[in-house]
Amino acid sequence: RVKNVSLSRKWLILGLLIYSSYRKYAHYLKILALVLLYALFPKVLEVLDSNLQLISLAEPQLIVAIAATLLVLIVSATTLPAYRLATSNTINDLKGVPGQGRHSRLSSSLLIVQFIISILCISATLTVGRQLNYIHHKDLGFDRKNLLVLSMPEEFSVLKLRSFKQELKTIRGVAGVSNSSFRIGGGFWKDWYSVEIEGEMKEVELYEVFSDDDLFGTLGMRLLEGRFFDANMPADSGAAFVINETAVREFRWKDPVGKRILTHPEEKGKWDGTVVGVVSDINISTLHEKVQPLVMRLPWQSNYPEYFVYVRINGPSAEVIEAITKKHREILPGYPVELEFVDDFYNNQYQKENKAFESLRFGVVIIVLVASMGIFSLSIYMSARRMREFGIRKVLGATVRQIASLHIAYFLRIVLLANVLTLPVAYWLMRGWLDEFAYRSELSGLEFLAVALTSILLVIISSGYSAWKAGRMNPVDVIKMQ
Repeated sequence: RVKNVSLSRKWLILGLLIYSSYRKYAHYLKILALVLLYALFPKVLEVLDSNLQLISLAEPQLIVAIAATLLVLIVSATTLPAYRLATSNTINDLKGVPGQGRHSRLSSSLLIVQFIISILCISATLTVGRQLNYIHHKDLGFDRKNLLVLSMPEEFSVLKLRSFKQELKTIRGVAGVSNSSFRIGGGFWKDWYSVEIEGEMKEVELYEVFSDDDLFGTLGMRLLEGRFFDANMPADSGAAFVINETAVREFRWKDPVGKRILTHPEEKGKWDGTVVGVVSDINISTLHEKVQPLVMRLPWQSNYPEYFVYVRINGPSAEVIEAITKKHREILPGYPVELEFVDDFYNNQYQKENKAFESLRFGVVIIVLVASMGIFSLSIYMSARRMREFGIRKVLGATVRQIASLHIAYFLRIVLLANVLTLPVAYWLMRGWLDEFAYRSELSGLEFLAVALTSILLVIISSGYSAWKAGRMNPVDVIKMQ
């Protein structure tokens, strides 16, 4: 405790306090910083997706910049506490009169800003994590697990397609093979159709898929009404249509099976057919886009195949892929094998969201750590400032619990104010982000309540030690302090 001294001595004490604080902890902090840098650097690069190497940090210009930044941080971080300790007034401390009002307000303001940033980042991390979990587990209307897709070259003929499919079906571990005009993630074709709506044939633009009759079983699509295509019924190639449930809702059909669908009117009667079945909606694009009315048909030309082959496997994937690759090279020698798991392709469409989540999760750890250290340091400083007050309160009968509660209450008021200011903004921002998805998880009030409770728990844990020490001190020793 520093008594009232002259201005020159105060500045001398201020300098000594700053220097002693730096000398006391500098070596430990340097070692800790280097260890953390070495341990976390690969993780940071993974999050940033950068080619930066650790050795590049040894550049002279970078070292000078880091040293200058550290010097500014050390001086700015130690000047205010040191100045307040050097200019403290013992009488005011004993009376409980708060000194340096501007500095107190500054400390509180900085702490509120720190909490606001923490609450925003934690809220964003929880929301993005929930949406990504929703994305990876949403029912897409087909089974994307253990499903492979092969992209075939333009030279792929119908004859080779039939031969390739038969060869693939002989592979042990292959449960189904099909070909189609669409690639999951690549969208659909579109065309104009005449559809029977309210007793009239009306022109509508529909998404369309051409496929063989094995597609439904290979993808694991669910039949809601009617039937699938039947290869043993030649008429199905021109007169049978399977639609999705969105099309049923769009056309307001109560009994969709048997409804007329007409396309290419220039070839009268050739493409005049009916709906034979209804399947559940399938999401082959990202969840940013809504499912559109869809019509599925058998290939309408026998000379040109559909260029995507789907393979359902139920055995060891490495062995099956090796066998598929071998068959591909036998049928199409000289052409590269373009093969991918549908599940991997689907998940890779959300790289932006995955990267944002990883960055947020990594940042939240750092932010919470910094906030905890800041609260811990400030709580120790404040307990030292109010030690005489706590000693007098204890002599007058205050319990350890009361003193600890009094000490923690200061920080709780700040964190509650930060929550009141931040949570509505966080909700608005997260709602705007989720609105980019046609299919999304719903925001929950419990989620934001969890954020508030987390911030309160952070305060209690971070300031708990100094509060406990303040409550356990010996009031006689404290009051005797000069």
